[in-house]
Amino acid sequence: MSCSAGRPTFRLLNSLVGWTDVRYVSEKGWVEIVPPGAKAPLVDPDKSLDVSDVIQLTLDSGTNAPSLLGAFPPLWLARGCGTGSWLLLTPSGTVLRRDPRTGRWCPLPFSRCDDWVEGYRTHRPVHRRHAGASDSPLSPPSQGGEMGQKDPGTAQSAIDTSLDRLAIVTPEGVQIWTIAGETQVADILLKGATAVAFCPYGSLLVATTAPDAKILLQRFGPAGNPLDPAPLETTIPGPIQGLAVTPTAEVGETIWLVTGSNLTSGVLSIGPIEGPFVAATADDLAKAAFPATGLVGVSDYGFALQETDTDGASVTSYTSWDGCPIPASCVPSPKPPQWKLSGSITSGWIDSGISRCIWHRVRVDADMPKGTGIEIKVATTDFDPLAANFEGPSDSDWQTGPAGALDLLVQQPPGQFLQVQLNLTSDGTTTPVVRSVRIDFPRRTSLDWLPAVYRENAEAEDFTERFLANFDASIGDVDAAITRFPALLEPDSVPSGVLPWLGSFLGVVFDPTWSDTLQRHILKKLPQLYAQRGTLSGLMAAIKVVFDVEPVIQELAAQRSWGALGDSSKTGADAPVQPIAVLGSVRLFGKARTRFRLGHSALGVAPMHAYGNPDLDPLNAEAYRFEVQIPRASWNIDRDRLNALIDSQKPAHTAVTVRYGGEGFVVGVWSSVGIDTAFTALPAPVLGASGNVRLRRTSVVAEGTPRGRLPLAIGVSSVVGVQTLLE
Repeated sequence: MSCSAGRPTFRLLNSLVGWTDVRYVSEKGWVEIVPPGAKAPLVDPDKSLDVSDVIQLTLDSGTNAPSLLGAFPPLWLARGCGTGSWLLLTPSGTVLRRDPRTGRWCPLPFSRCDDWVEGYRTHRPVHRRHAGASDSPLSPPSQGGEMGQKDPGTAQSAIDTSLDRLAIVTPEGVQIWTIAGETQVADILLKGATAVAFCPYGSLLVATTAPDAKILLQRFGPAGNPLDPAPLETTIPGPIQGLAVTPTAEVGETIWLVTGSNLTSGVLSIGPIEGPFVAATADDLAKAAFPATGLVGVSDYGFALQETDTDGASVTSYTSWDGCPIPASCVPSPKPPQWKLSGSITSGWIDSGISRCIWHRVRVDADMPKGTGIEIKVATTDFDPLAANFEGPSDSDWQTGPAGALDLLVQQPPGQFLQVQLNLTSDGTTTPVVRSVRIDFPRRTSLDWLPAVYRENAEAEDFTERFLANFDASIGDVDAAITRFPALLEPDSVPSGVLPWLGSFLGVVFDPTWSDTLQRHILKKLPQLYAQRGTLSGLMAAIKVVFDVEPVIQELAAQRSWGALGDSSKTGADAPVQPIAVLGSVRLFGKARTRFRLGHSALGVAPMHAYGNPDLDPLNAEAYRFEVQIPRASWNIDRDRLNALIDSQKPAHTAVTVRYGGEGFVVGVWSSVGIDTAFTALPAPVLGASGNVRLRRTSVVAEGTPRGRLPLAIGVSSVVGVQTLLE
């Protein structure tokens, strides 16, 4: 790609324009310029590189333990209702619910039934180690503390939830209950079930194992009725360690299967229910956007759950498979993912369109963490790569740049075509990431602006060009930074870390609690706020921007209770200082009694105090004072921060009072509509001794909320005392 209106001066290779170049051929149209019989880009045979949005090394095992645990909890652990709520099926058959507030595990109602627990324990083999149980049939955690499993084909426990239902694998099949464990909705008789998963469109997917160890899938309706005439056989061998269903872009569902000896090192496969299933990668898992489980480790003893407390700190709890706390040493952290150690990619031939072109530079935009490296190699030719007799460059034709250098000055023979090769290396703990490759041509250096005498000798010209190119690269970076500088002043486009720096230019210190969105909004509003600073409209705008509240500001001087008797027709200097007094609304004070005046006040009657000119009393009363009224709906506003904002925006000589609505009102005294009052709907009418209405001629009987958690359905989910009430 070249962004020039005239002759192109560079080529850009990235995910948007492609990692190779194209050329127009009259018989074929636009084709990739590659040697005959080859494909571009050319990747090493073992597929150690991932070429998509970026170029990077791949993981040794398409998925890794942290990503699998983040999406697939163990089969006997399922999410509950709300954040931090979980359901755990213990080895004894008890279903425990986790309270997200206290972290304690309590049994569901049906789990307390003796018949349920005894029948479950009789048929269900224990396959998880109890914390501290030395007589457990399982060996101590091996392979980094990973979780052991039974032999393939053996029935195992599993549990899954939806918004309102709970499915449990039992020795006889699958039971479906309401999410609170109050009512059994359906009972599916299907022996050998190993895993269950609720589908996005309401059905339930059940996995079983065929005699040849292949996984079988079958769907059931909300009432337990089979939706498939027979189980659908997959080509994926068991045992199954994880099962999930996600919706597709069209009307359909994608099945996710995790198989293997344990969850942390399992193999992930995806496909529609009718197949075929293909191997999935960590990228596929990331694009599916599974809700994060918070699980950071599992072992034979229990699991580790990482959450965020009210202060924003990360807290990890360690729980046994019986719902009891265990030491952190019982659940080792999973092994970090292992990346490929090396990989290579070669572009197609880049056509400059210039015969015997002298190529200038190759620049790579990439990240190279510690322990990684990128090597750039280039080769040029003036022969047409599409010719049948074209031979590619030999090993000696390649120019290799220094290890770790991302800017290479091309020192190759002149040629119309250029090929770039990137070699990525890693120590296995991380990977380099290549975002784009830019190739500049023809060569342009500062020598173009020097006198012609510097080009008289060919060897001197070549040396001077290469010498000046080193400085041109640094100067070019500085010029690019200057060109991009205006973008650093745009609040919507800069990174969040730059926002405080922008605020310092305008004398603004951001509160640590303000979000990035609020900081950007304040920066855009600052010119308007500075123009109105010190005014009522400016203070109201500042409160609106920061707290998203519409305040009411009243100047108390305009509400003085002074009155005057005089002629309202007078204007100019003789006009009264106050409007004509209205009887009953203001108080009138005689001049001789309220303030001492020579020639008017009697001795011993009026007080003698130095309060200034008494003629200005009506003006000075409540002068430079105002009140900020906050609506009653903003009761949760941070009052200390609001007071600090008002103090920073009001004139220094004024005094302010902040009043919050919602504490009741007195009509005609200090109540304000919209501040102390609100128009809301009346409470719902309730009959009875504890109700708020009585039946009368104007009463209206309407449909109320149904009793029980589910509608009454005879023979399916009706339970006397839950969906019914005998009166």
